[in-house]
Amino acid sequence: ASGPCPEPVRVLRAPFDEQWLIPDHRLIDAARPELWRVADERQVFVVEAPEAAGGPLLLTTSLLPLFGPARIRPLYRRPGGAEPN
Repeated sequence: ASGPCPEPVRVLRAPFDEQWLIPDHRLIDAARPELWRVADERQVFVVEAPEAAGGPLLLTTSLLPLFGPARIRPLYRRPGGAEPN
């Protein structure tokens, strides 16, 4: 395939596990468009991790969280931090 490659972004794969990801739908198992839409430099996410994970049950991050079974809530509904959630 030809065309421009999107810039890699920092994501959180697990508690304290930061990684780089190329934001391309062909590389992402289960994209969450509602999270990608609101992710920007002002956004903060609250992640409620499952109990079986063995790590923290609740954490906050400014990185886009790409956890498996977890509830993820953005602080702002819209990009730019204009409307609280």
